Amino acid sequence: ITVIDLRSKPKSSITNISDIASDVEYIPLQNIDNSLIRSIDKVVVIEDRIYVKNNVFDIMCFDNQGNFVHKLSQQGRGPGEYLYIYDFDISSDNTILAILSGSEILIFNNTGFDFVFQKSIYLRRPAPIKLDMVYGTSNIFLSVAPWYGTEPSLSILISIDGDTLCFKPNCYKYEYKYEPGGRMYVSTNESIQYTLNSKVCFKEEFSDTIFSVGNELSFFTPRLILDTKGKIFPAKARGDQEYARSLKGKCYYIADVSETSRYVIYDYHFNDLRFKELYDKVKNEKYELALENALKDDLSGGPNLDIDFVRNGKIYSLVDAFTLKNYVSSREFFETKAKNPREKEKLKILADKLSETSNPVLIVVTPKN
Repeated sequence: ITVIDLRSKPKSSITNISDIASDVEYIPLQNIDNSLIRSIDKVVVIEDRIYVKNNVFDIMCFDNQGNFVHKLSQQGRGPGEYLYIYDFDISSDNTILAILSGSEILIFNNTGFDFVFQKSIYLRRPAPIKLDMVYGTSNIFLSVAPWYGTEPSLSILISIDGDTLCFKPNCYKYEYKYEPGGRMYVSTNESIQYTLNSKVCFKEEFSDTIFSVGNELSFFTPRLILDTKGKIFPAKARGDQEYARSLKGKCYYIADVSETSRYVIYDYHFNDLRFKELYDKVKNEKYELALENALKDDLSGGPNLDIDFVRNGKIYSLVDAFTLKNYVSSREFFETKAKNPREKEKLKILADKLSETSNPVLIVVTPKN
C-alpha cells in the first residue's frame, strides 16, 4: 500500500507539463445545432469515442477527432427519461451507457449512433451520488454521500440486474445535532471516485484510505493512504457544528484525488488554506502544484492548463475557444519556445479555424509512465 504523508513538505514545485507528460493533444469539439456545450463536468474516452456530460441534461458523443456523433437528451418523467443526470459511465466494451439520476439507474444500449433505452434499476434510499462501471464487466460501483450519518453503506458494488455483489459497511456514522440557524452541508463531490486501468478506486469522506475494486474481485482492497497522522476531519464534526468549530484549523479535509499509473494528484485543505500536490510513485517524491492554471504547456506552446479530469491514466483539461484564440494571437505565444515546434504550428492553425462561439477544446495529456 502506497502511503503519502500529507504533513511533509513537497520537494519542489512543478510548473511545466513536460515534467510529467510525454504528449499533449488538442481536440476541438464540433459545434453544430445539436451539439452546443454549456459546461462539462465529466469526460469518458472509450476506444475512438469521447463522451461528455453536458451540464446535468445531456450525454454527448464525439469521435476522436472531435466530430459530433450523437447525444442523449431525454428529460422527462416517462420510461427512459430523467429529470437530471448525477453521473454516467460507459462500459469498457463501448456497448452500455449507465446514467445515475436520483434513486434510479437508467441503462441504455450504445449502438454507436444512438442510445436505446433498455431498463431502469431502482435503488433504495439514500440515493448514491457517483457511478462508475467496472472494467471488463457490466457491474456498477456506487458511492453514497454521508449526508445524514445513518447510511448503512457508503460504497456498493451491484450487477447490471440490480443485485448487490459487495458493500463496505459504513464505519463513519454520526448523530446530527440540530443547531438553530444552522444548515446541513451537502455536495455531490463529497465521495471521491475514479478509474485507473481495470480498477475503480474510491475514498469515503472521513477516511484517509483509498480502496479499489477490480474485475477479478468481488471485494474491496486498500491501495493508497493519504496519511494525516489521525488529523482527518472526523464524522462527529459533521453532525455537531459546535464540535466542528472547536477543530477549526486543526484537521485535514481531502477534497479530491486522482491517479495515473505513475502519479497521484490530490487537493486538500488545512488550517484554512488549500493545497494541491502531485506524488511521483516512481521517485517517491511529492511536488507542489499551483491551485489554478497549474501547468504550462511547454510541449506545444499552448496556454496554462488545469487538471480538470483524470480517467484511466490520462489527464484531461478544457479551454474555451475565445481564450485559446486570444492566447494564440498574443505575444506570449509568439515568443514561447515549444519543445515540439510542429505541434505549436498545428495549434495555431486549429485556433485560427475556431470562432469565438465554438465549443470548448478538449486537451488530452499523456503522462509519463
